[in-house]
Amino acid sequence: MRLPKQLTNKLLVCAIIWLLTFVSIASLTQPANAFISDAQEISALPITITESGNYVLTSNLTADSTNAISIEADNVTINGNHHYITIENENCSGINATGYSNIQLTDINIKGGKESFHFDHCNNLTLNYCNAETPLNEGFNITLCENCTLTACNVTRSSDYGLRIYDSNQLIITSCSAIFAEESAVVIENCTDITIDSALIQNNAYGLEMTECRDAIIYECIFDSNTKQTG
Repeated sequence: MRLPKQLTNKLLVCAIIWLLTFVSIASLTQPANAFISDAQEISALPITITESGNYVLTSNLTADSTNAISIEADNVTINGNHHYITIENENCSGINATGYSNIQLTDINIKGGKESFHFDHCNNLTLNYCNAETPLNEGFNITLCENCTLTACNVTRSSDYGLRIYDSNQLIITSCSAIFAEESAVVIENCTDITIDSALIQNNAYGLEMTECRDAIIYECIFDSNTKQTG
């Protein structure tokens, strides 16, 4: 049976609209899927990353003899994919980078070790949803870095400091927390252009310590049950 020409045209228009909608939805979901499919897998530790690119953890991993992940390249992205890195040697760190730029870490959990995250002379550093548990020294140590953003990063039960930042500029710390640090929750020294908002500083020996810092903005933070609320 032959359909009327007007009905045929309507069906054709509907088919085109459906196709365009499908393509649009596919294009919106492509970046996340592309990242996972194109990422190089990290399936064993320790590892030294010497090439730029995207990397992803494939499971919970353990390191016992040296730093878990050493970054020795610019333009590196690592997705922890909800997994844990356990450091069994208290003299070793979780993730370490010195002198490299454009590093982005997402959803990485590190337990134990000397320092969970250590960065020195790094520019354009972005950490999202990264967590440090029971580090011996600091959860996050950032020294001589430029343009650093920490979002929803947390430190729990540090034997020393939660977050320690030296001689760095352009810092944004948003929705982070430091809980049960045996020393200071957050220590910031000789830094410029700092924004800290919506932080939770709770049950630490000391709260926030800032020394010789300039252009600092702190708002909507919670300081609760710290032994000394330093400033």
